[in-house]
Amino acid sequence: MKKNQLARYLRERYQIQADDLVGIKLDRSELMIVSILGILKSGGAYLPIDMNYPAERIAYIEQDSNSKAVLDQQELRKFDVVKDNYSKENPEKVNQANDLVYVIYTSGTTGNPKGVAERIAYIEQDSNSKAVLDQQELRKFDAVKDNYSKENPEKVNQANDLVYVIYTSGTTGNPKGVMIEHRNLTSFFINLYLNFKLEEIQSIACSTNITFDISVLEILGSLCHGKELILFSDDELKDPVKFMKQVHNSNIQGLQTTPSRLSQLYQLDIKFPQSLKVLLVGGESLTNSLYKQLKAETFESVNVYGPTETTIWSSVLDIKKSHGLSIGSPLYNEQFYILDNNGNLLPKGVTGEIFIGGDGLARGYLNNKKLTIDRFITNPFEANTKLYKTGDYGKWLSDGTILYEGRRDDQVKIRGKRIELGEIYNALIGQNNIKDAIVIVEEDAVTGSVIVAYVLLNQEFDVTELSSKLKKTLPGYMIPSHFVILDKFPLNKSGKTDKKALPNYTYNSIQNETLYVAPNNEIEERLIEIWKKHLKQEKIGIKHNFFEIGGNSLNAIGLITKIKSEFNIELDIINLFRDVNIEELAEEISNQIWQKENSSNSVEIDSTII
Repeated sequence: MKKNQLARYLRERYQIQADDLVGIKLDRSELMIVSILGILKSGGAYLPIDMNYPAERIAYIEQDSNSKAVLDQQELRKFDVVKDNYSKENPEKVNQANDLVYVIYTSGTTGNPKGVAERIAYIEQDSNSKAVLDQQELRKFDAVKDNYSKENPEKVNQANDLVYVIYTSGTTGNPKGVMIEHRNLTSFFINLYLNFKLEEIQSIACSTNITFDISVLEILGSLCHGKELILFSDDELKDPVKFMKQVHNSNIQGLQTTPSRLSQLYQLDIKFPQSLKVLLVGGESLTNSLYKQLKAETFESVNVYGPTETTIWSSVLDIKKSHGLSIGSPLYNEQFYILDNNGNLLPKGVTGEIFIGGDGLARGYLNNKKLTIDRFITNPFEANTKLYKTGDYGKWLSDGTILYEGRRDDQVKIRGKRIELGEIYNALIGQNNIKDAIVIVEEDAVTGSVIVAYVLLNQEFDVTELSSKLKKTLPGYMIPSHFVILDKFPLNKSGKTDKKALPNYTYNSIQNETLYVAPNNEIEERLIEIWKKHLKQEKIGIKHNFFEIGGNSLNAIGLITKIKSEFNIELDIINLFRDVNIEELAEEISNQIWQKENSSNSVEIDSTII
């Protein structure tokens, strides 16, 4: 088996041992899955790195993590050359239950991710990975893979070894790496079939980016329990219509999604396949309307909650059996405490901060002892154990479930992605032309959750130039959708900034006059009116980038649906990712209209004349 050969290759070439990190920087493909399994069988822990991150973030993560290797296409080509030198049998086991399985880097308010081309560089440097598996590294492997046995390598891990490190958003501005051990993942997998209704299903969709920990449930949770794993391409994941078509065609029985994506599917009236048996919904708050819709479905559905630091999910609600919306009750081997500001237990019905303990608790943050001590506190209720301070607030209900009531800080979740607004703030004030900034999230019925930046300027401002600079350090989903220029921030009676008094972004968003170009024809005029209504912008030109004036992958679907209806043409979301402004989109529409008119006006030619 190629995964066994890859495990032996990594041991020989990089001397991978327990708790060593190996980065993965690959497209969504079979190779990505093989790489994860090969790293784990080598005894190391895997570190997922999104190739679409800014270079600075990638560099930071690679450096911070201190990875021993990075598996990319180049490295796998090297392996392919020598793989037959290695046995295909399972390698000997080297891990213990406390070894790391993975590390996930989260966002940080200092400007670097906790745990971007700049962002990826930060993660690679911060994690101190021994290797990073990207296309280049896999090419090296391909060249030598026949040198390695296909048998399982000997096991080397213990329960406390690392299994993965995943970097998530952090308040410092750098992402932080969350260290998960084998024992954490084992405990979660025990829960997987006791609480998530997955024991009878045969196939699970792999539809999550591997830099988010819920992908671990899909990939390792399915394979470790003998389930079929169906991998979806990036193009399919961008377009919910294509995605659900493939879900139908593949007879998917188990599926994970976020409330945002679920709402989008219902709005588009896209039906779930009859094959679907279980739907897991998590990553952000479930609304009452979605809860009621799920309760009426024929398939089972589960509302799940949990931060990365407590291993994927920590509580579960069986929606059909429930009597009201909540985040449910703790998983087996997990404990929830709701405490006041003094660390005292609160009775049912009283709101406090949620603390989580138990076997899912991560080792801590990679290379960040201070933050680990701050967030993973000594458990005052049980000796020799820790509690994770979630920053989430909630209360116990009379039925033993927990009602989630939001946060009191600047951490948010948008379309399932965890974001520290402080990281965006630090990126903004790091720009020479910005004196100060406030970053908030606004809810909109059409566009969903949007990030809005209110800024005080030092000098002239160009929103397009600013967006380009921010993209060098922040992932696309963290770039503000709207920028509002103010002369000063509103203050309350205490002289503190009053965020509630900030003006409505809809009418104050910056319209980049230097970029504005008026429409040239009727198609462009009609498109502008559609965009203005859909994005709630007063002035849009034919050069404005959809994704820089409030557009995102969710509201893009509604926009495309409206355009198809308006012009009676065929478009999908990929068109909008390719033709990002009205000028380009109008040209595509014009071509389709021309082709339709000319095909209908064609005449049959007598070929005997020639």
